[in-house]
Amino acid sequence: MKKVGVLLVGLALCIMLGGNYVQAAIAEGSAALAGCPVGMDVNREVMLQEFSDGITAYQAKDLAKALPLIKAAAEAGNPNAQYQLAIMYDYGRGLPVNHEKTNVWYLKAAQQGNDDAQFNLGISYQIGEGIGQDMKMSACWVAQAALNGDNDALGTLNKYATDNPDSQYVLAAIYRDGVRLHNDLKLYPHEDDNMEIQPDPEKYKFWLEKAAANQQPDALKELGK
Repeated sequence: MKKVGVLLVGLALCIMLGGNYVQAAIAEGSAALAGCPVGMDVNREVMLQEFSDGITAYQAKDLAKALPLIKAAAEAGNPNAQYQLAIMYDYGRGLPVNHEKTNVWYLKAAQQGNDDAQFNLGISYQIGEGIGQDMKMSACWVAQAALNGDNDALGTLNKYATDNPDSQYVLAAIYRDGVRLHNDLKLYPHEDDNMEIQPDPEKYKFWLEKAAANQQPDALKELGK
């Protein structure tokens, strides 16, 4: 379930600098996403049966049965279970609403590459729900989700890119390489990935030149090549 942000008009955003992308879509690396690092050791099969049984119970609205199964898988490190537990805290499903705990679990899942968690955490930072409002971190996590092929994040990133050169460069990178769709709530999310965003040379050139015109260092370097 995706969180709803606010209308962004004329926001001047600045994504934290330093570090590298970890997504395969960005082959050469960039400085734009170091504020929201993603880990490389992801095991979606941790307590997979418990998570699967928990989701089945959740979908059947048996929250008393679902909660301990999902929570156990989340605590063991399953990123999809972590995202689902965050949802339960966020919307009060089987648990009291607690936005601080929501964001703790969104962060854990987001750092393991769950794009839904990345997007929702970005929106939490945007609206300051359960966490200090921070547009730098919002833009950073939204960019991560967009690089993972999240269409909601791509739409938000386009709004951020109105006046933010780092977001402009992320869009250029997306349209340069294309992005594979991640459906994180499938039990095996990488088995049936499809190209959700195809490479688009015209959009790539547009965003690269726009970012370079705004002195984004990675765009300047890439344009020079």
